[in-house]
Amino acid sequence: MSEHRNNRATDHGATAQVVGGGALILAAILFIAAFSYLAGAFNYPDVLDGTAAQVLPALIGLGSTGRFVWILYALTPLLLIPAAVGA
Repeated sequence: MSEHRNNRATDHGATAQVVGGGALILAAILFIAAFSYLAGAFNYPDVLDGTAAQVLPALIGLGSTGRFVWILYALTPLLLIPAAVGA
């Protein structure tokens, strides 16, 4: 009976590691994709050296796609949580 429990615990640990590793890979891909889009469409991060009068119209000009990418860029670090649990 205890051997069955140990196998289940081992399976759970392996699953957590696989999910954690997958989360790290996904976080890296999403970060690169979002950063690349923002660099091309918004001149990020160099645009941040400009004044608000220059930056804000460019930010609004990104439209709904740009807002989605910014949200994705902001939420991507949450994928590090399952990675930490799987460690």
